[in-house]
Amino acid sequence: MSGRDVLETDDYGWVFPDLNPRGAGQGGDLTQFAIKGDLETFVREVLQNSNDAAYEESDEPVEVVFKLQDLVGNDLGDFQDAFRWDEWKAQVDAAADRDNQIARRIKRYADDVEESGSLRTLVVEDRHTEGLVGADGDGPDVGTTNFSALVRDSLESNKSTESAGGKFGLGKAVLRIFSGVSTVFFNSVLSEPIPRADYPRLIGRSRLPQHYRGETRHNGQGFYGDTRAGDGEHVPPVSIWGEHASTLADALSIERCDHSTPGTSIMVVGFRDPERETQPDVQTLAEEIRDEAVKWFWPAIWRDQLRVAVETPEETFDADPESVAEIEPFLNCLERDEPVEELEDEGDVKADDVPISIPDRVGEVDDPSMPDDGQVELATRLSHRDSLNRTNHVALIRGSGMVVRYWDRSKLVHGNRNFHSVALGGRARSWTGDDGTSEDDDKVEQFLKDAEPPTHDDWMQTDATREDYKQGTKRAIDDLKVEIQESISDWIGPNLERGTKGPELLGNRFPISNDGSQEPSGGQSNVTGNVHITRVPEEGHWKFEADVKAANTDDVITELQLSLPRMGEDKQQNDYLTIESVRELPSGWMTNSTGNGVEVSGSDGKREVRVSGVSATDDANVETRFNVEATVERVGEETEADD
Repeated sequence: MSGRDVLETDDYGWVFPDLNPRGAGQGGDLTQFAIKGDLETFVREVLQNSNDAAYEESDEPVEVVFKLQDLVGNDLGDFQDAFRWDEWKAQVDAAADRDNQIARRIKRYADDVEESGSLRTLVVEDRHTEGLVGADGDGPDVGTTNFSALVRDSLESNKSTESAGGKFGLGKAVLRIFSGVSTVFFNSVLSEPIPRADYPRLIGRSRLPQHYRGETRHNGQGFYGDTRAGDGEHVPPVSIWGEHASTLADALSIERCDHSTPGTSIMVVGFRDPERETQPDVQTLAEEIRDEAVKWFWPAIWRDQLRVAVETPEETFDADPESVAEIEPFLNCLERDEPVEELEDEGDVKADDVPISIPDRVGEVDDPSMPDDGQVELATRLSHRDSLNRTNHVALIRGSGMVVRYWDRSKLVHGNRNFHSVALGGRARSWTGDDGTSEDDDKVEQFLKDAEPPTHDDWMQTDATREDYKQGTKRAIDDLKVEIQESISDWIGPNLERGTKGPELLGNRFPISNDGSQEPSGGQSNVTGNVHITRVPEEGHWKFEADVKAANTDDVITELQLSLPRMGEDKQQNDYLTIESVRELPSGWMTNSTGNGVEVSGSDGKREVRVSGVSATDDANVETRFNVEATVERVGEETEADD
């Protein structure tokens, strides 16, 4: 504490560093425009940060408690005194005078607090994490620390482990985005005494647009802390430590009762959902946070890697995956007794590995002894009910323990054979078996982490996969998703014989015949011609065309029935692929959808008809036949012929 035993009132508070008149300023926090500001995103990012900061020396799981309260009366008064509200508000008023939209919004919120006498706060308290280790200042040999990454710097991350959920340093931005006053406080117990050991450590951060106060231009990035270390009026303060930090934290309602267990408490001052016009009450909000925690972090909670609760002054809500109906089927995929060979009954789970081929990293020397292929475990549960949210979805998961994405694959469903599926990639693949994590799993983990965008909500081509790996990363990701889809379609679909997959998909021709149709005497066909069907893998659909000609010179064709039945065991199945469009047909003829296909007809009969079109997107890759049934008109009678 700079050698002094007592922290006077004038020794702590807010400092907004000055900005050279010729320097570049910002009119606000740009990251708020890059991150979706909904509650789902907030909970995902906050829990991901805590989960990634797990203290490796601890045998306990990471514990996170969300504490919601509305400060009123004496509690609000004590908070404002410790916060140095008037000092901070003067900076807000100065920023709002420049007619900046962000500054005006912050000022309106602060004015409402003063008028209503109420301030909502959310404290996110984690335990058994590393804490805000690292010096207040920076240097050429210091590098990124927990403190600098979370408190001081922008677009910096200190998550070096392969299974970490984040890597871009954007997650912390949601803290300010959800603060009505763009202000966050941190109170931390460190896992190691760097830079010192008299815990806790307290500091605040406020982000305003650049502004002038008097003749001084401020860059808008305010810091709350011990101001005695500064050599000038506008030098950023340092952290407050020990007993003084504990006293101020208590007044700010961000106290930590246990100063021996490492972790960090983060207070979002003026917590609100920026996408809502009307804010819910504390109890409703607590339940929503609990549900979002379960939805996205049930794998980590299930493995006892993470424990989550939400507290209000009246009640505590524990995040229990088994209490949320829409999550239970995904849990069942991992808790199965013994996977089945065939999905027959509701609740059956089938599991198998699907391959993923990962290109070498740039700069790596090719090692023929090292396989390029890894595995992702896929587990699928059969469900005949479609009443739950996220039925027919695939939960994409890797070692961080967070669901990256619920991937809607409803189009794979055959009949009433609905499903829930889980794809475990990287370090997560070992969760359901006795074998530990392999070197290949580590390689897949790093690749999938690199394949996540800043929002961590998909596996896709990113700057990291494009720049850090040799060519072929997009194909590797696309192929993995195709393998997942084909496996699910195979498991839940009818017992169909698959055609060849990949670029050499079917291009069979089926001759027009008159099987089952009326024939004129002499066994001659009513129609002749041929049909052609082929799959276009890059577009995901089938193309078809037909040339049909009346066999007899006295006949005309007045109607064609087109359908795309699936095939199985050399037999046509009662399962039809939708015809999306008919792109070529005779002038004046019209199309009409039927139960199993499309009817093409016209008032004027044609001696010869040519049609072509495409199917709807088809990820199943099941052998498909193109049927054409013609209605032929002869003088005084009508007959039908089919292929």
